Amino acid sequence: LRAFNRTFGQYPFREFDIVQTNTRAGGIEYPGVIVIADAYWNAGDPYFEVVLAHETGHQWFYSLVGSNQVQFPFLDESLTSFTEYVYFWETAETERAIQQAADYIRREQQSYNAYTGAGNPDLPLGLSTDGYVEAQYNLIIYTKGPLFFNEIADRIGREQMYAFLQEYFRRYRYEVADIGGMVQALEDVTGQEWDQLFYRWVGHFDGLDPAAVATVDALQSSG
Repeated sequence: LRAFNRTFGQYPFREFDIVQTNTRAGGIEYPGVIVIADAYWNAGDPYFEVVLAHETGHQWFYSLVGSNQVQFPFLDESLTSFTEYVYFWETAETERAIQQAADYIRREQQSYNAYTGAGNPDLPLGLSTDGYVEAQYNLIIYTKGPLFFNEIADRIGREQMYAFLQEYFRRYRYEVADIGGMVQALEDVTGQEWDQLFYRWVGHFDGLDPAAVATVDALQSSG
């Protein structure tokens, strides 16, 4: 909570509950409360910490900043999966912890490389939930998605990335965000154009600049 309060904005409620439960999901988010599966309720299990960070991240990007989770799972689950990276970055206080944070992201990249290397389609992030089948949903939304936000962070630096997320949170707290609004917040904070990068990773979205589409398509067709 302290890490996310610093990087995103203040958690506004007096209480936050974490509950052990019998579920086949790793964890489930609700406003003000998250549940963690019995199978991972073990502080010695590295995935326990990941699930805690992820479901807590939903308090910002789901509970406070709303989105159409079925139409745009990218805005919900991909961004929340990126909060896992933020958690590890912001809580790393030793050289070992800093390396472990880097290793976590490296393993995510390796997982996605293995998925695409096996001939699976590198689908855009902007599809609705029914646009993905079987393992596609997990690998695109939960793995490729946070890697996309990490790509942005690599380009602008973590502090400016946090400034963007704070502005996005400020604009859409208690509202319903869309992809175009996210891009606008990023552009306002950075003073840069981001339509081309979003089109390459996310695909079409409302408000996308046609010139960005033409540029990217021309580059891709020329190899």
